[in-house]
Amino acid sequence: MSKSYPSMSINIDSRFENVRLVSNCIAAVCEQIFDETTVSEMKLAFVEAVNNCIEHAYEFKAGGDITINVALSETSLSIDIEDRGITMPAGTLDAAPDEIKPDINDFDSLPEGGMGITILKTVMDKVTYTSEDGRNLLHLVKAHDKERCLA
Repeated sequence: MSKSYPSMSINIDSRFENVRLVSNCIAAVCEQIFDETTVSEMKLAFVEAVNNCIEHAYEFKAGGDITINVALSETSLSIDIEDRGITMPAGTLDAAPDEIKPDINDFDSLPEGGMGITILKTVMDKVTYTSEDGRNLLHLVKAHDKERCLA
């Protein structure tokens, strides 16, 4: 008999007040397999991704559907964030730096915005984005068994 792994699907309206609720649900799942620091980082990445969906795909307008699917496997946790709003411009994901290296002695060197995708790429092990037939899908993966998951 093969082992069954938990998954969940959550649908929210594109309102910022929904982000905290759903991020707490995601954190509860992450706490089962990741350490406290990793859970905090993943929660930050998730909030950033959903906020970007509300801000960019739905232009801050309530009434847009956002579906979050979370699945745990033997090697990783995957989070899919789906919307039917405005598509992310081609190349945006690839153009974002993989990490931010500000000069901690120079406050002005810190970027004011545009760090969301970089946060995702820094925290998560895999970040992909597709858009097809009006459906935008951001796929995030965090390995808990990196050797097997990323092989």
